Amino acid sequence: MQTYFEPTEDERREGGKLPTKAHRGIAELVVRGYVRVIVTTNFDRLLEQALTDLGVQPSVISNADAATGAMPLAHSRCTVIKVHGDYLDPRFRNTEEELRSYEPAIDRLLDQVFDEYGLIICGWSADWDLALRAALERCPSRRFTTFWTTRGKTSERADRLIEQRHAARLSIASADIFFLDITDRVLALESFGANDPLSPKVAVARVKRYLSDRQHDIALHDLLMTEAASVRERTSTTHFPANNENPTPTTTQARLRRYEAALDVLLSELVCIAYWQTAGRTSSSYSPFDF
Repeated sequence: MQTYFEPTEDERREGGKLPTKAHRGIAELVVRGYVRVIVTTNFDRLLEQALTDLGVQPSVISNADAATGAMPLAHSRCTVIKVHGDYLDPRFRNTEEELRSYEPAIDRLLDQVFDEYGLIICGWSADWDLALRAALERCPSRRFTTFWTTRGKTSERADRLIEQRHAARLSIASADIFFLDITDRVLALESFGANDPLSPKVAVARVKRYLSDRQHDIALHDLLMTEAASVRERTSTTHFPANNENPTPTTTQARLRRYEAALDVLLSELVCIAYWQTAGRTSSSYSPFDF
């Protein structure tokens, strides 16, 4: 099975059999702590590769033995549950008969996940995976929201599950666009929450105090250098990867808002310096552009 899942050098150069934008979007959400558990029906290791590329070593459960000895979900940074197995393990499931039931250890694990976590369902028809469908159907609670993404009309089985779980339907163009979009939105909210709303006012007050006396020039310089370094880090490719080849008005606006949030404090400081220097109301000769 390896030749079906592992890329040759030519395939690797052409981007074949490598993590997609959806895989990398999910991995980014894991890195930031928004996703802790991933349930997949795939045999490949693309999710694991996307995670390790970002420095996350997931706990992978692909059979009953691994489920029995696994780290508790609450104590694992990321758990990938491969309900149909792994392509390097001959116990993987593929036929209709094999998909009718799981081992008790896998069933218990799925019962815990579907009861204790919210769900984002993407790329699953609900038609062929009988045991996985049964696990969702027997879940006793609806304490967290289920989001079911669709690319058109869903099947009757999926419709019944959506109704049973009171799931929210989300129409998407593709998994790549959806997970890039949701990652941008989450990071935009994170950027807004990262800065105390009073911090620009506090920063401006400090700048005014430092400008009032030349003896504070070093402190003013250090204040600007520290914030400039913070801005460079917050606007680096780590937080703003240039991998979105299909931007939408929504994702573009979210990205701009994140830039604005990252620049809020530094811009306030520079505007204050520029105003008071231009007005000639300070004895300091400090230039805001020295850094």
